[in-house]
Amino acid sequence: MGANMTRMMKLVLLAIGLAGSAVPVAAQSDMKDVTVKVRMLILADGTVMECKLIRTSGRPKLDKAACRGALRNRNYKPSKDEDGNAIDSWRMEKIVYSVPR
Repeated sequence: MGANMTRMMKLVLLAIGLAGSAVPVAAQSDMKDVTVKVRMLILADGTVMECKLIRTSGRPKLDKAACRGALRNRNYKPSKDEDGNAIDSWRMEKIVYSVPR
């Protein structure tokens, strides 16, 4: 993968909210659009406490990067109870890694 493609991959990761979770070079070389599905425990303050892989991309390094990015970079709007108070909750998220064509 050339320097321009690597730079474009970083821009894609920024766009999908995974900036800072490095996509390993080995995974980039033959990368096509792939999807990872994760289940995250979102705390009442919007931080991600836990991330579990639900559906693999078939690339272990990308799977790890998805949860690492969720734990490190994401801040979610928490769920609320019937009184409007923020509560801890589990949420499913699909993360798509796209390579610009």
